[in-house]
This record gives sequence, C-alpha cells and structure tokens, in this order.
Amino acid sequence: MALAVLVALALARGALADRATCAACAQAVTYLSKAYNHTESELELSKEANDKKAQKIDKVQKAQTKRWLKQEYGVALRAAVEEEMEALCGRPSIASNRELKAACVSLIEQQDEELARVILDEKSDGFCASVVPGCEGVQANEAVAAYAVGMLPAYSEPEPRGEHAKKVRGVVTRLVGSTYAFGIHDSKAHVLVLVHNGSALAERQYQVSDARFTALVDEFYSLAAEAKSERYLECMQFDLSANKLPPNVPVPPDGFGLVLHLLGAREEPKAMPDRGGDSLAMAEPATVRTLLLQFLLMNLPPKDGSAFGQLIKQREGRSRQRDQAREKAGDANPTDERRQAEECDLCALLVGQLGHSLLATQDALELSKEANDKKALRIDKVQKAQTKRWLKQEYRVALAAALEQRIEDVCETKVATLLKPVATLLKPSGHAAVKTCNGRGQRRCRALVEEHAEPLMRSVLDERGLAECTKLLPRCDEARLDALVARAEALAARREETQSLTYEEKLLRQERKDLEERRLEERRRREQAAIERAKEVAEARERAGSAQARKAEMKRKMDEWKAAHPEAADDDDDEEEAKDEV
Repeated sequence: MALAVLVALALARGALADRATCAACAQAVTYLSKAYNHTESELELSKEANDKKAQKIDKVQKAQTKRWLKQEYGVALRAAVEEEMEALCGRPSIASNRELKAACVSLIEQQDEELARVILDEKSDGFCASVVPGCEGVQANEAVAAYAVGMLPAYSEPEPRGEHAKKVRGVVTRLVGSTYAFGIHDSKAHVLVLVHNGSALAERQYQVSDARFTALVDEFYSLAAEAKSERYLECMQFDLSANKLPPNVPVPPDGFGLVLHLLGAREEPKAMPDRGGDSLAMAEPATVRTLLLQFLLMNLPPKDGSAFGQLIKQREGRSRQRDQAREKAGDANPTDERRQAEECDLCALLVGQLGHSLLATQDALELSKEANDKKALRIDKVQKAQTKRWLKQEYRVALAAALEQRIEDVCETKVATLLKPVATLLKPSGHAAVKTCNGRGQRRCRALVEEHAEPLMRSVLDERGLAECTKLLPRCDEARLDALVARAEALAARREETQSLTYEEKLLRQERKDLEERRLEERRRREQAAIERAKEVAEARERAGSAQARKAEMKRKMDEWKAAHPEAADDDDDEEEAKDEV
C-alpha cells in the first residue's frame, strides 16, 4: 500500500514537472518566433536595395567576401534569437512562477542550440513534443493556460494613473500586484524594490505605518535619491497590505524588506533579509546602512558593483562634509543656556569617573590589620618629622596619582559620549547626529579638564564632589546635579541587577513585563469603550430630550391655535362625542 502511494506521488510529481517543461517550451517557441519575425521584418530591404546588394555581391571577386555579405542577413537573425533567449526566462509570464522559471532555465541550458536552430530554420513545429512527449496542440495550450492562471495576483490595487503614477519623491516608482512583473521586466536596469506593509497616508507613500522600520525606509529613500542619475539601478516600492507579490518573489519577515531583481538574471531575485533571516524591526540606521551596502555590493555584477562603490564613497564624503559643517555651526553659535547645561552635565560625569577611580585605588591600597600595625610601628620608629610626614602622606599621594592618571584619558573614553545635550542637532531624516554629539562632548570635556583639572581632583580627594561644580560653573545648580546622579545611579543599579539574573529569571521578568503591558492595554481599551458608551448614551438622551421638546412645542402651538379658533375646537369636541356614542 505504502509503495503504491509513493509510486503515485512520484508519477504525479513527474507529471507536474513535464507540464512545467511543456509550458516553458511552448512559451519559449512563441517568444523566440516573435523575435525572429520582428527582426526579419526590420531587415527586409526594398527591391531596389536588394538589387543593389546583389550587384555589389557579384562585383566582389573574393569568394570569402561574397560569403560574408550573403551571411550578413542570417547573422543578424541569429543575434536577435540569441538575445531573446538570454532574456526569455525573465519574461513576466515565465518569471512570475518559480516552477515555470526553473523549467525554462533547465530547457535553455540543455536545448539552447537545438532551440535556436529550429527557430532559424523555421521548423519549430514538433520541437516541444520531442522534449516532452505529447506537448503539442491542445496539451501545450492547456499547460500554458494552467500557469497563466497561476501567475495572476490574488488581489491588486488599481494601476496608478495620473497624479498617482508619479514617482514618489521623484525617485521611486510605485508598483501594484498587476504591474509588478511587467514593471520589473520593462526596466533597463537592476531593480531594487522596497516591500512594505502599508503607508502612513496615501499622499505620503515615503512614510510607512509601522514606525519600527523607519530606519529601513529612510536608508532606502536616501539611496534612491543618490542613485537617481545612475543608469544601472532603479528603485521601486510595493505595498503588501493591498497587493500580493508574484510567487517567485520572497516575502520578507514582518512584511518589510528589500528585493533585488538583476537585469537579465535567470535565477530568483535576491532578498534582504533573506528567507528565514531576522527582521529589520527597530534596527539602528547605521546597521541598516551597512547591511544594505553589503547586500548590493555582494549581488550586483562586478562592473555595476564597482560603480556603486564609487557612488557610496562620494556619498560618504558629502556626508562627512555636512557633519563637519554642522559641528562648526553648532560650536560657532551655541546658546549660553545650552553650553552651560552641557558643561554642568560633563562636570558631574567627570567627578563621577574620578570618584570611581578613587574608590578602586582605595580598595587596592586597603591593608590588613597586621600590615597596618606594622606600618604604624615603622612610622613611630622614624625620628625625622619630615620622613614621618612623608610616610603618612603615602596613601594620599597614591590616591592623587591615580586621579591624575585617570584625568589624562577621561575625555578619550566613553565619558564624552554620555553627554546628552539640551539642544541636539538633527539630521534631515530626524535621527540624532550621534557623531556630532559625541565630538562636541569630547571637545567640551577637554576644555573643562584643561581649565578646572586641579580643583576637580582636589574636590574628589576631599570628598566634596559635586559641590565643586556649582562653584566652578555658572548656573550649575545642585538640583540639576542631584537629578543627573540619581538617574545615573538608577541606570547602574538596573544594569547590575539585570547582569546578575539568570536566563530564566530574565525570561520571567520579560513575561511579567509583557503581561503588565497587555493588562495596561486592556484597561485602556475598556476605558476607551466606556467613554464611547457614555458618549452614545449621552447622545441618545440628547436625541430623546430633543424629541420630547419638539413634541411639547407642537402641543403648545396646537393649543394656541385652538385658543385662537374656538369654533374649530367645538367641532372637534362634537366629533369626539359622536365617536363615543357610536
């Protein structure tokens, strides 16, 4: 029984493969025949031109030259067929189905010479039947029709027209489900497609609804703007929330990623992230930029990859120039309030770093009780007062030396990068210019050390610490320093606590955090529902009150009218009495 099932599955799989090969062969013959006929019609010469060519050939004496002239027509036809054969498997009707494209590639690799020969000899009838038995006539048409149905997208937005057909920000073409395959094939360059899961607004196609992928979208549009004048790369985008990708195009994780279609390539398009790769959600801009550059440099052909590398070098050079100009502008015209805030924060950070060095040195110099006793005896035995003072000061000298050593390189380490200025310069994309911030912090740190190194070290040795910052710097109040220290201590405690946790404890903590967030979200949802319900009740009451008011108003007007027309009121009373008698 099991053997019979396996045999049936193998036969079914073979039948599907034969159907794909049959459909690929039939379409190959159709496309190549069209290319042959089109080239032949273009090469058709007028009778006069043919006669002149014949006369010219007859005048040529060399037999080799005669043969070359007579073969010119055939060479042009063969070149056209071979050119079409190179692009054949990238045609939308073939490339949109993975199985059909694989069959096409296999057919070209195995039958390229035979296929070109039957097209040039105009004897293509029966060729597909020789490749796949029975692949002719109705069977061939059915195979092509089966895959033609499969290539249609399940759903698609209307094709962009008019204003909507314009390129997004002038550099990115918008594709939909019905235009994806043809848009890729009609391009004369490699195509990089941003696949996303919904735009923020219809008029803002360059902004996506999921903010976790802002870095990916910003880097894509930045690259598109840089490469808009390059002939080897074209940028497009595709919205997964309203369209469906062709079967041969990989769907990125979370619906956000990049797909690269190489010009004339027979293999499947390249994807970033690749199938099964990690999502780019919440990725840092620098990380996305590095991944994107590596992705293109690794997959573009050598010639285009070299040109792209030169483009990136020029882009980075311009970026450095902008950053330097931004740094100079920030340093040239800083507000007093911002500079004072930066200096105050840096002073607190410097005192904190020196304090850590002091504590570490104290721990290293801490002696046992026995060593202390021996040192005391040794000091008492010394007669010279100067020598006694020197021995007693040894501990303090060691501490001072440690602080001097630390303050020499304190600005070259991460202290300056901890600075978070009051006024942070921003890039056009909206991301903080981290390098600019760090560079300014390092320069502020060096200036502070150069001017106030001695009093800062003395304050740390005398355990006065942050109080010295309030004396040295204008408007550096204790409240700001206390807030900074409290925030730093809280971060350090949280980091230490997290590092001491096991994996299971971290997982449990994250689960509790997620549960709390879900509860908070549920509470917000219920509160919002209650607000909506209260609003509906209030509106209903308002409508009911309005109806009662209208009814009372109508009754009042009727009473006034009856009072003004008593004869009509008497007639109404008579009618009522007559009804009662009946």
